[in-house]
Amino acid sequence: MTVDRLELYRRDFLSLQFVVPDPRQAGAYFFGGDASIGRFVDGGPITGIAGVDGNWGSADGIGSKASFTCPTDALLHSTRSDQLIVVDCNSHTLRMIDLPSRAVSTIAGGGRAVMAFPRKAVWSDQPNVLFVTTQNGLCRFDIVSGVLSSVELSELLKPGFGLMRVARSGVSALVITTHQPPNRVCAIWPETGRVERLAGDNPQSVTGSNGDALSVASFGEAAGVWVDQVREIVFVVDQGTHSLRCLTAPSHIFSAS
Repeated sequence: MTVDRLELYRRDFLSLQFVVPDPRQAGAYFFGGDASIGRFVDGGPITGIAGVDGNWGSADGIGSKASFTCPTDALLHSTRSDQLIVVDCNSHTLRMIDLPSRAVSTIAGGGRAVMAFPRKAVWSDQPNVLFVTTQNGLCRFDIVSGVLSSVELSELLKPGFGLMRVARSGVSALVITTHQPPNRVCAIWPETGRVERLAGDNPQSVTGSNGDALSVASFGEAAGVWVDQVREIVFVVDQGTHSLRCLTAPSHIFSAS
């Protein structure tokens, strides 16, 4: 990506919140500003889809008539590639954008008591079911029935922040980070409630970056996670220490057993 394009982002968007690939086209990406959603193709144009940065809110509507408040993630519908689901963190909602018409609607949430500060979402291995991290842990949302429910998990995982599903060999594990002391990276199996800590239980985790071993590693603020499923490595965005951390994950989280 060119310097000119990076400068264009700096001019046009108050705060770039996320960038995720558009799997429909190589080199294409969706992104979120502080109150907007857009799309760009590497080396090509930047297109606004919905919302306007600086116009915070939770209004549904078409294109710039809709509003968002700190959207933090987006992913295409599991069966309808013309529908984009947006995690609208500070509106405590999930939003749906019909990409051809740019019409925005609210599909879940609507208040802190319902879905407090959702951050990241991934599809489960069941059709039309999303897992969403929130300030209070993990939610399951059935996009067809509209049923939103809490996933009962250990206090080890509250509050949830980063989230990624391990989608190899049909395995149903998720990798999740927590962002308040003690910061942790854990593997979880939501259908059974099984939780396994991978790293980050050191008492100094609020400020530390110590150690590579499981028993001594610590994080400043484990804000995001990405799993390299080929090399079996977990990358952690550590905001507290301004660094990208990586750990070699145990092989069994990548197997279906």
